[in-house]
Amino acid sequence: MKMTRRDFLKWMIASGVALGMGKMDIAKAESILDTIKFVPVIWLQAAGCSGCTIAFLDMVQNEVDTVYTVEDLLMNKLDLKYHSTLMTASASESMKILDEEYKENGYILVVEGGIPTGQDGAYCVIGERDGKPLTALQALKDFAVNASSIIAIGTCSAYKGVSGAGDNITAVKAVDEILTGYGDKIINLPGCPVQPYIIGGTIAKLLAGETLAKDSKKRPTAFYAASNLHARADSVTGKPNCPLRSQQSLKASTLGTCGRCFENMGCRGRDAETKVTCYSKLWTTDWTCKKGCFGAGSMCIGCSSPNFPFTTAGASSSIYNFKSPTITTT
Repeated sequence: MKMTRRDFLKWMIASGVALGMGKMDIAKAESILDTIKFVPVIWLQAAGCSGCTIAFLDMVQNEVDTVYTVEDLLMNKLDLKYHSTLMTASASESMKILDEEYKENGYILVVEGGIPTGQDGAYCVIGERDGKPLTALQALKDFAVNASSIIAIGTCSAYKGVSGAGDNITAVKAVDEILTGYGDKIINLPGCPVQPYIIGGTIAKLLAGETLAKDSKKRPTAFYAASNLHARADSVTGKPNCPLRSQQSLKASTLGTCGRCFENMGCRGRDAETKVTCYSKLWTTDWTCKKGCFGAGSMCIGCSSPNFPFTTAGASSSIYNFKSPTITTT
Protein backbone atom coordinates (compact mmCIF):
# COMPACT_ATOMS: atom_id res chain seq x y z
CA MET A 1 0.00 0.00 0.00
CA LYS A 2 1.27 3.45 -0.92
CA MET A 3 0.81 6.04 1.82
CA THR A 4 2.13 9.61 1.77
CA ARG A 5 3.02 11.52 4.92
CA ARG A 6 -0.15 13.60 4.48
CA ASP A 7 -2.20 10.40 4.21
CA PHE A 8 -0.54 9.15 7.35
CA LEU A 9 -1.39 12.33 9.26
CA LYS A 10 -5.00 12.11 8.08
CA TRP A 11 -5.08 8.53 9.29
CA MET A 12 -3.80 9.73 12.67
CA ILE A 13 -6.67 12.24 12.90
CA ALA A 14 -9.18 9.55 11.98
CA SER A 15 -7.66 7.41 14.72
CA GLY A 16 -8.08 10.35 17.10
CA VAL A 17 -11.79 10.49 16.28
CA ALA A 18 -12.11 6.80 17.02
CA LEU A 19 -10.33 7.36 20.32
CA GLY A 20 -12.69 10.16 21.36
CA MET A 21 -10.90 13.39 20.39
CA GLY A 22 -13.22 16.39 20.72
CA LYS A 23 -14.24 18.72 17.89
CA MET A 24 -11.82 21.42 19.07
CA ASP A 25 -8.93 18.96 19.01
CA ILE A 26 -9.93 17.70 15.57
CA ALA A 27 -10.18 21.26 14.20
CA LYS A 28 -6.78 22.14 15.62
CA ALA A 29 -5.21 19.02 14.12
CA GLU A 30 -6.77 19.71 10.71
CA SER A 31 -5.55 23.31 10.83
CA ILE A 32 -2.01 22.15 11.53
CA LEU A 33 -2.28 19.57 8.76
CA ASP A 34 -3.33 22.21 6.22
CA THR A 35 -0.34 24.45 7.01
CA ILE A 36 2.30 21.75 6.88
CA LYS A 37 4.65 22.26 3.95
CA PHE A 38 7.50 19.90 3.25
CA VAL A 39 10.28 20.54 0.75
CA PRO A 40 10.38 17.65 -1.74
CA VAL A 41 13.73 15.94 -2.27
CA ILE A 42 14.78 13.53 -5.00
CA TRP A 43 17.98 11.69 -4.13
CA LEU A 44 19.66 9.86 -7.02
CA GLN A 45 22.38 7.31 -6.35
CA ALA A 46 24.88 6.66 -9.13
CA ALA A 47 28.39 5.14 -9.12
CA GLY A 48 29.38 5.17 -5.47
CA CYS A 49 29.39 3.25 -2.21
CA SER A 50 26.38 4.87 -0.47
CA GLY A 51 28.78 6.29 2.10
CA CYS A 52 27.20 9.74 1.89
CA THR A 53 23.78 8.21 2.57
CA ILE A 54 25.25 6.68 5.73
CA ALA A 55 26.74 10.08 6.61
CA PHE A 56 23.28 11.66 6.19
CA LEU A 57 21.82 9.07 8.58
CA ASP A 58 24.62 9.86 11.04
CA MET A 59 23.17 13.30 11.80
CA VAL A 60 21.93 12.09 15.16
CA GLN A 61 23.07 15.05 17.24
CA ASN A 62 22.65 18.77 16.69
CA GLU A 63 26.32 19.65 17.08
CA VAL A 64 26.45 22.76 14.91
CA ASP A 65 24.26 25.87 14.99
CA THR A 66 21.21 25.80 12.66
CA VAL A 67 21.81 22.15 11.72
CA TYR A 68 19.02 19.62 11.94
CA THR A 69 19.20 15.99 12.95
CA VAL A 70 18.22 13.46 10.30
CA GLU A 71 15.06 12.66 12.28
CA ASP A 72 13.97 16.29 12.29
CA LEU A 73 14.71 16.69 8.59
CA LEU A 74 12.78 13.60 7.52
CA MET A 75 9.85 14.04 9.89
CA ASN A 76 9.38 17.81 9.92
CA LYS A 77 11.20 19.52 7.07
CA LEU A 78 11.74 17.35 4.00
CA ASP A 79 9.56 15.09 1.92
CA LEU A 80 12.06 12.52 0.69
CA LYS A 81 10.17 11.50 -2.41
CA TYR A 82 12.76 9.17 -3.84
CA HIS A 83 15.83 7.47 -2.40
CA SER A 84 16.40 3.93 -3.62
CA THR A 85 18.11 2.88 -0.37
CA LEU A 86 15.81 4.50 2.18
CA MET A 87 12.35 4.34 0.60
CA THR A 88 10.02 1.43 1.24
CA ALA A 89 8.79 1.26 -2.35
CA SER A 90 10.85 -0.72 -4.85
CA ALA A 91 10.95 -1.81 -8.47
CA SER A 92 8.09 -0.47 -10.63
CA GLU A 93 6.42 1.28 -7.69
CA SER A 94 9.51 3.36 -6.94
CA MET A 95 9.88 4.22 -10.63
CA LYS A 96 6.27 5.37 -10.69
CA ILE A 97 6.98 7.74 -7.79
CA LEU A 98 10.05 9.04 -9.62
CA ASP A 99 8.08 9.64 -12.82
CA GLU A 100 5.38 11.52 -10.92
CA GLU A 101 7.92 13.88 -9.39
CA TYR A 102 9.48 14.52 -12.80
CA LYS A 103 6.44 16.68 -13.63
CA GLU A 104 6.73 18.82 -10.50
CA ASN A 105 8.83 21.93 -9.80
CA GLY A 106 10.84 23.23 -6.88
CA TYR A 107 12.32 20.03 -5.45
CA ILE A 108 15.89 19.71 -4.18
CA LEU A 109 17.86 17.26 -6.32
CA VAL A 110 20.58 15.40 -4.43
CA VAL A 111 23.06 13.40 -6.50
CA GLU A 112 25.32 10.84 -4.83
CA GLY A 113 28.08 9.09 -6.76
CA GLY A 114 29.86 9.81 -10.02
CA ILE A 115 27.92 9.65 -13.29
CA PRO A 116 29.14 7.00 -15.78
CA THR A 117 28.84 8.37 -19.32
CA GLY A 118 30.44 5.50 -21.27
CA GLN A 119 28.10 3.53 -23.55
CA ASP A 120 25.54 6.33 -23.16
CA GLY A 121 25.44 5.79 -19.41
CA ALA A 122 24.67 2.07 -19.61
CA TYR A 123 27.20 1.30 -16.85
CA CYS A 124 24.81 2.67 -14.23
CA VAL A 125 21.09 1.89 -14.58
CA ILE A 126 18.81 3.00 -11.74
CA GLY A 127 15.56 1.47 -13.03
CA GLU A 128 13.25 1.31 -16.01
CA ARG A 129 11.08 3.86 -17.78
CA ASP A 130 8.56 2.74 -20.38
CA GLY A 131 10.16 -0.69 -20.43
CA LYS A 132 13.63 0.69 -21.18
CA PRO A 133 16.63 1.09 -18.86
CA LEU A 134 16.81 4.47 -17.12
CA THR A 135 20.45 5.42 -16.66
CA ALA A 136 21.78 7.67 -13.94
CA LEU A 137 23.04 9.92 -16.74
CA GLN A 138 19.57 10.37 -18.23
CA ALA A 139 17.91 10.73 -14.82
CA LEU A 140 20.36 13.49 -13.89
CA LYS A 141 19.62 15.40 -17.08
CA ASP A 142 15.86 14.97 -16.67
CA PHE A 143 15.53 15.92 -13.03
CA ALA A 144 17.95 18.85 -13.17
CA VAL A 145 15.44 20.82 -15.27
CA ASN A 146 12.83 21.48 -12.57
CA ALA A 147 15.09 21.36 -9.50
CA SER A 148 15.39 24.45 -7.32
CA SER A 149 18.86 23.36 -6.18
CA ILE A 150 21.20 20.54 -7.20
CA ILE A 151 23.43 19.18 -4.43
CA ALA A 152 26.36 17.07 -5.61
CA ILE A 153 26.95 15.17 -2.41
CA GLY A 154 30.35 13.57 -1.87
CA THR A 155 33.57 13.81 -3.89
CA CYS A 156 32.47 11.25 -6.50
CA SER A 157 29.51 13.40 -7.46
CA ALA A 158 31.31 16.72 -7.10
CA TYR A 159 34.67 15.87 -8.71
CA LYS A 160 34.54 12.20 -9.88
CA GLY A 161 36.50 10.94 -6.86
CA VAL A 162 37.21 7.24 -6.48
CA SER A 163 34.50 6.32 -8.99
CA GLY A 164 36.35 8.19 -11.74
CA ALA A 165 39.90 7.37 -10.65
CA GLY A 166 42.56 5.51 -12.59
CA ASP A 167 41.72 4.38 -16.12
CA ASN A 168 38.04 5.28 -15.54
CA ILE A 169 36.77 2.79 -18.12
CA THR A 170 33.12 3.73 -17.42
CA ALA A 171 33.92 7.38 -18.23
CA VAL A 172 32.61 8.72 -14.93
CA LYS A 173 32.04 12.47 -14.86
CA ALA A 174 31.16 14.92 -12.12
CA VAL A 175 27.70 16.47 -12.00
CA ASP A 176 28.83 19.91 -13.18
CA GLU A 177 30.72 18.37 -16.11
CA ILE A 178 27.39 17.10 -17.40
CA LEU A 179 25.08 19.91 -16.32
CA THR A 180 27.13 22.67 -17.92
CA GLY A 181 24.27 25.17 -17.97
CA TYR A 182 23.28 24.84 -14.32
CA GLY A 183 26.19 26.54 -12.57
CA ASP A 184 24.09 28.68 -10.21
CA LYS A 185 21.96 25.73 -9.10
CA ILE A 186 24.82 23.32 -8.37
CA ILE A 187 26.27 23.06 -4.85
CA ASN A 188 29.27 20.78 -4.42
CA LEU A 189 29.68 19.09 -1.03
CA PRO A 190 32.90 17.07 -1.41
CA GLY A 191 34.12 14.54 1.12
CA CYS A 192 34.51 10.77 1.13
CA PRO A 193 32.06 10.66 2.70
CA VAL A 194 31.00 14.26 3.20
CA GLN A 195 30.91 15.33 6.84
CA PRO A 196 27.33 14.74 8.08
CA TYR A 197 26.75 18.24 9.40
CA ILE A 198 27.83 19.86 6.15
CA ILE A 199 24.84 18.09 4.61
CA GLY A 200 22.51 19.29 7.36
CA GLY A 201 23.94 22.81 7.39
CA THR A 202 23.56 23.20 3.64
CA ILE A 203 19.97 21.95 3.67
CA ALA A 204 19.20 24.22 6.63
CA LYS A 205 20.38 27.29 4.72
CA LEU A 206 18.39 26.28 1.64
CA LEU A 207 15.24 25.82 3.75
CA ALA A 208 15.83 29.24 5.28
CA GLY A 209 15.90 30.75 1.79
CA GLU A 210 19.52 31.84 2.05
CA THR A 211 21.68 32.34 -1.01
CA LEU A 212 24.78 30.24 -0.51
CA ALA A 213 28.10 31.91 -1.25
CA LYS A 214 30.31 29.48 -3.18
CA ASP A 215 33.99 29.36 -4.12
CA SER A 216 35.36 28.64 -7.59
CA LYS A 217 34.79 24.89 -7.08
CA LYS A 218 31.11 25.47 -6.14
CA ARG A 219 31.72 24.64 -2.47
CA PRO A 220 29.70 26.68 0.08
CA THR A 221 32.16 28.96 1.82
CA ALA A 222 30.18 28.58 5.05
CA PHE A 223 31.42 25.00 5.35
CA TYR A 224 34.66 24.84 3.37
CA ALA A 225 37.81 26.79 4.23
CA ALA A 226 39.40 29.50 2.09
CA SER A 227 42.88 27.98 2.50
CA ASN A 228 44.09 24.40 2.60
CA LEU A 229 44.32 22.37 5.80
CA HIS A 230 48.10 22.78 6.13
CA ALA A 231 48.09 26.58 5.85
CA ARG A 232 49.52 28.36 8.87
CA ALA A 233 46.60 30.78 8.76
CA ASP A 234 43.37 30.67 6.78
CA SER A 235 43.12 33.64 4.42
CA VAL A 236 39.68 34.55 5.80
CA THR A 237 39.69 33.57 9.47
CA GLY A 238 43.39 34.14 10.10
CA LYS A 239 43.49 30.92 12.10
CA PRO A 240 44.95 27.51 11.19
CA ASN A 241 42.47 24.96 9.85
CA CYS A 242 44.53 22.07 11.21
CA PRO A 243 44.73 21.69 15.00
CA LEU A 244 48.04 19.86 14.59
CA ARG A 245 49.70 22.63 12.57
CA SER A 246 51.33 24.02 15.69
CA GLN A 247 52.74 20.60 16.61
CA GLN A 248 55.64 20.75 14.15
CA SER A 249 58.06 19.56 16.81
CA LEU A 250 55.84 16.55 17.55
CA LYS A 251 55.60 14.69 14.26
CA ALA A 252 54.12 11.21 14.14
CA SER A 253 56.21 8.27 13.01
CA THR A 254 53.42 5.71 13.12
CA LEU A 255 49.68 5.59 12.65
CA GLY A 256 47.45 5.44 15.69
CA THR A 257 49.02 8.44 17.38
CA CYS A 258 46.61 11.24 18.27
CA GLY A 259 47.72 14.84 18.67
CA ARG A 260 50.78 14.72 16.41
CA CYS A 261 51.43 16.12 12.94
CA PHE A 262 51.47 13.57 10.09
CA GLU A 263 53.32 15.78 7.60
CA ASN A 264 56.22 13.31 7.28
CA MET A 265 53.86 10.42 6.58
CA GLY A 266 52.19 11.84 3.50
CA CYS A 267 49.35 13.92 4.95
CA ARG A 268 47.22 15.26 2.10
CA GLY A 269 46.30 18.35 4.03
CA ARG A 270 49.11 19.96 2.04
CA ASP A 271 47.15 19.63 -1.21
CA ALA A 272 46.14 23.10 -2.40
CA GLU A 273 42.44 22.14 -2.64
CA THR A 274 42.05 20.30 0.67
CA LYS A 275 40.00 23.18 2.03
CA VAL A 276 38.16 21.63 4.93
CA THR A 277 36.73 22.76 8.25
CA CYS A 278 36.62 19.33 9.89
CA TYR A 279 38.30 20.60 13.04
CA SER A 280 38.02 24.37 12.85
CA LYS A 281 34.20 24.20 12.80
CA LEU A 282 32.76 20.72 13.03
CA TRP A 283 34.79 18.54 15.34
CA THR A 284 36.77 19.18 18.48
CA THR A 285 40.40 18.58 19.36
CA ASP A 286 39.50 16.41 22.31
CA TRP A 287 41.21 13.29 20.99
CA THR A 288 39.36 11.06 23.43
CA CYS A 289 36.19 11.65 21.39
CA LYS A 290 37.69 9.66 18.48
CA LYS A 291 36.09 11.91 15.88
CA GLY A 292 37.46 12.20 12.38
CA CYS A 293 40.73 11.07 10.86
CA PHE A 294 42.91 12.75 13.49
CA GLY A 295 40.77 11.40 16.28
CA ALA A 296 41.41 7.89 14.95
CA GLY A 297 45.16 8.52 14.95
CA SER A 298 45.41 8.90 11.19
CA MET A 299 46.30 11.64 8.74
CA CYS A 300 44.14 13.72 6.44
CA ILE A 301 43.72 11.80 3.17
CA GLY A 302 42.48 14.87 1.31
CA CYS A 303 39.15 13.26 0.52
CA SER A 304 37.40 16.58 -0.16
CA SER A 305 39.96 17.73 -2.72
CA PRO A 306 39.08 17.67 -6.45
CA ASN A 307 42.39 15.78 -6.84
CA PHE A 308 41.31 12.89 -4.60
CA PRO A 309 42.32 10.03 -4.73
CA PHE A 310 45.46 11.56 -6.26
CA THR A 311 45.94 9.10 -9.12
CA THR A 312 46.18 11.53 -12.05
CA ALA A 313 49.97 11.54 -12.09
CA GLY A 314 50.28 7.77 -11.89
CA ALA A 315 50.15 5.10 -9.22
CA SER A 316 53.11 6.54 -7.34
CA SER A 317 51.05 9.59 -6.38
CA SER A 318 48.06 7.62 -5.13
CA ILE A 319 46.62 8.43 -1.75
CA TYR A 320 47.39 4.84 -0.80
CA ASN A 321 51.15 5.25 -1.24
CA PHE A 322 52.16 7.03 1.92
CA LYS A 323 55.71 8.09 2.70
CA SER A 324 57.66 6.06 5.18
CA PRO A 325 59.22 8.37 7.74
CA THR A 326 62.97 8.38 8.25
CA ILE A 327 63.55 7.32 11.82
CA THR A 328 66.96 7.64 13.40
CA THR A 329 67.95 5.87 16.56
CA THR A 330 70.59 6.85 19.01
